[in-house]
Amino acid sequence: MFGFKRKGDIDLPPWSQHLRNHYVSIRVDSRNATIRRRHYRAVEKEKLRLAELGICQKQIIACCRYLSAFTKQSENRLTDLIQQETKQLNLPF
Repeated sequence: MFGFKRKGDIDLPPWSQHLRNHYVSIRVDSRNATIRRRHYRAVEKEKLRLAELGICQKQIIACCRYLSAFTKQSENRLTDLIQQETKQLNLPF
């Protein structure tokens, strides 16, 4: 409305749902180091799973940076990467 956007109003891709859940838990449970570390390990596993599915690594990293700190710079980078068409490496066997 009127050109203003709240932080976090960007439409994230559907594959980022698990990452979003972990980063919310990290923000909420930031005082407990054990729980925070557990969620960071889960984020690393999820990033590896997404990379194995063939999702562009730059998009995964940009999404994580956006979810960790809702800055305008990370939002702009993520929207640019999502709008670009990614080329995946295909090896003919």
